[in-house]
Amino acid sequence: TPSLDPPFRPLWRFNANQLLEFSPILVRGVLYVVRKDSRVYAINAKTGRQLWTHKVGKLSAASPAYSNGRIFVVTLSGRIVAMSAKTGNIKWAKKLGSRSESSPLILEDSVIFGSEGGKLYRMRQGSGRIEWTYDAGGAIKGGAAYANGKLYIGAYGGTVHAVRASNGKRVWRSSTSGARFGFGSGNFYATPAVAYGRVYVGNTDGK
Repeated sequence: TPSLDPPFRPLWRFNANQLLEFSPILVRGVLYVVRKDSRVYAINAKTGRQLWTHKVGKLSAASPAYSNGRIFVVTLSGRIVAMSAKTGNIKWAKKLGSRSESSPLILEDSVIFGSEGGKLYRMRQGSGRIEWTYDAGGAIKGGAAYANGKLYIGAYGGTVHAVRASNGKRVWRSSTSGARFGFGSGNFYATPAVAYGRVYVGNTDGK
């Protein structure tokens, strides 16, 4: 096990020359990161050397996901793109009904993500075919969490949803409290965490 004790020293630095708002992912010694303008980079994690780069849209604000040799990227241009992890070549791309900044979740042979139009999508990894969609009634900004056959998402409008992963049917929906006239307060912007039989998710109302 390598020692992680200080003092630390830089090993390499990669300059993307633009905002990197979301974290990279690490797959088999390669880092994949998406720049603000939807330019995707593959970087050797040991040396910092760029392996390839490819622009897939005009604006992005999400981490990519990896599965079966492919990188999946959503964009605020309103599409999802499947790319070859080895070369960056686009395998398929699908237009969405609205923008997306919901980092994709890989589940079995599917990719799952939300959109600002309030839809949660489950698509086939190989083709981009839509298996089902779920309407959350408000923009889905964060990613989905998965546990025990269910997906959990927070939506603008102050609601959290549990959705059956197999068919996209709602299991339950819960609202925040604190606003007048029974409406939820704040917007759910974060990706939920699931543990100990509970769902934890941050809200723009500071709670």
